[in-house]
Amino acid sequence: MFYRTFRRYPSTLLFLPLVALAGGCTQRPTPVEGQLLWDDSKPVAGANLRFVPVSGAQEAVGATDAQGAFTLTSGNMPGIMPGDYKVVVTKFATAAPLKGDVPKSVDKGGEDMVKAMKGFGEKAMKGQAPKVTDPVPGIYASDATTPLTCKVEAGKKIELKINRK
Repeated sequence: MFYRTFRRYPSTLLFLPLVALAGGCTQRPTPVEGQLLWDDSKPVAGANLRFVPVSGAQEAVGATDAQGAFTLTSGNMPGIMPGDYKVVVTKFATAAPLKGDVPKSVDKGGEDMVKAMKGFGEKAMKGQAPKVTDPVPGIYASDATTPLTCKVEAGKKIELKINRK
């Protein structure tokens, strides 16, 4: 059967190696670990990172922990494709409750919690929302303006430093 197929369709012999090669050409993102630091080498905690490819690859995103450490994800896969990237860094306030606004116990109807949430929302609208600690300068917030770049290589840890001003 196998022999007859190739005898009838000799071009199949040429096609099979191409299929085998194409199967091995699919690149997968490589796992990457890194650390984001201020220019004084202190960690940047709670920052969001976006790696924007200079050409061809898919964007990757990550977030820093308390030590500034991060991992990256491309699409729904962990890691990033090797290559050159612009790095966008942003940091937002957390939605932590303001002191004294949350009731110590919640009543059965939840009315106390509703009042506390309403008060929080009103304060946020008046510009009294939680403030970002150690805000990242705005120059890093866009791929059009960020001076931060990175060459991602498989198996190499990334260390990024940003200026506070």
